[in-house]
Amino acid sequence: LFMGTDTMKILISYFFIGQHKAPDTVTEKKGNSAVLPSNFAYEPLASGEKINSIWLKNDHVVKNAEIVLNCSAYTRTCSKNKDNRFQLIGNISDKNGSVLLKDLQLSDTGPYYFRLEFPDNKSKSFTFTEPTNLTVQGSPEILKLDVTYEFFRPTEVVCLAEGNPLPNLTLNFELAQTGQKYQAENLTIHTANEFQIRGEIQNPTGQQYICNATNQIGTQQKTVYVGIPHSVFIILTVFILIFLLLACLVYWKFKASGTSQHSYKSKAIDENTVISPKVLELDG
Repeated sequence: LFMGTDTMKILISYFFIGQHKAPDTVTEKKGNSAVLPSNFAYEPLASGEKINSIWLKNDHVVKNAEIVLNCSAYTRTCSKNKDNRFQLIGNISDKNGSVLLKDLQLSDTGPYYFRLEFPDNKSKSFTFTEPTNLTVQGSPEILKLDVTYEFFRPTEVVCLAEGNPLPNLTLNFELAQTGQKYQAENLTIHTANEFQIRGEIQNPTGQQYICNATNQIGTQQKTVYVGIPHSVFIILTVFILIFLLLACLVYWKFKASGTSQHSYKSKAIDENTVISPKVLELDG
């Protein structure tokens, strides 16, 4: 028995395209919102049947994935909504499980997988293995630019920057003697994670250091000055305040003591004073 080409296409469509979702790629900038589309085919999808719309991140296997959204497809009540930033906007009746992800962060980057779960018939539950790949782009942001001191001597300058694509990092310094600017030769670069880069300079000799972080989206620059650490100013301020307080206490104590002695002397004088009787002359 030979089947025609059209019949073969119908059978292939039924068995392989009956549970299908097109792979998608979404690119958006940090802080914006993005729609994760999910236009799918699933047969059979009975009318009124209890269905949960679930979105997984990083893996299509539930036990290996992070569940970022789990909502009833019809009541739209959610038992899981990571950071309350996901919003179900698709309609399951229209075979659309799309979601809106708000306030995008760089860490949101990754593959997302849509899953249909049937609470009353879990054997029908199905995760679409075609991912929606989200890329969140961000211009460089310098998270940290600090100087480390040891006994008032600068020992390290650290610059930590974040961005996607991962930024390029440079540290320039200015010599105190000449004011000339140079690129630091003893700069050590570490990749902190997928989106962060860290630059370190040991035993800095410059007067100030300028950190530049640059990628295809933008650039950021910050400056840190190497000198007497802030902790020294704080300690000196505390000592000065304590000194002034002690000086005030001594002054008021001395003043109070002087007033007491003066009062005592006045009282002694009053007690030793002899009142001369006044002789009254009487007429005739």
